[in-house]
Amino acid sequence: MKRTILFAVAVALALGMNAMARDVGGAGFRSSKLGTAMVTTDDAGTATLEIDAVSIRDVLVTSGTASVSTVTAEDADYGNMKKTTLTLNGTEIKIVAESQTNAWGSVKIYDFPEGRLLVHGVTVKNIILAPQTNKLPLASGGDWALGTVAASTNALAGTMVDLCPSTSADPINGTNSSALAAAAQFDGTTTAKDMYLNFGVDMNDFLAPSTTATNTVSGVITIHWTNLGDY
Repeated sequence: MKRTILFAVAVALALGMNAMARDVGGAGFRSSKLGTAMVTTDDAGTATLEIDAVSIRDVLVTSGTASVSTVTAEDADYGNMKKTTLTLNGTEIKIVAESQTNAWGSVKIYDFPEGRLLVHGVTVKNIILAPQTNKLPLASGGDWALGTVAASTNALAGTMVDLCPSTSADPINGTNSSALAAAAQFDGTTTAKDMYLNFGVDMNDFLAPSTTATNTVSGVITIHWTNLGDY
């Protein structure tokens, strides 16, 4: 849809420039037809308008997509910056107990488009986990975070927390909010970046090792970000 709109704008621009060149001929100027206009787009959404030897390039503001059906994504564009609001409504997240001292879980909630990303800010409002209580009691504690990589341990750190820091959830079904402390850039030019909601359970709070608890999570996540382009 965006490529179609851009193509229409480009053609209108080309026709307008040709018309202008013809019109100025009547005012004592020499008229000259501008020639052929052509628009091409690549897989990253970059459009190129060529009029004779002149090229005009424009990087489209592209959207990401919600990763699961229980997450809705709403976008608003402010120039080159995009505001994406993710609403999680009973999104399933499985927490696996490698042992009673190490249990964690993740769910991918958003797929960013390919490109180098500047994340201006992330705010998280009212994240709440509904645990499978026969394996993860309400008295359990833990932490959650947003990262570009899924959790691999209950000690959330590094790329498991690079979109929102580790935030305490004690009790584990408590309502919590948090935010990314500073803007950051992410290189998704080779492989597009994803957003994961990660949970880590406090040691010995999981009832049994080598089992999985199927839980749900709800909340609202707001991301302000810019796609700086692909290369």
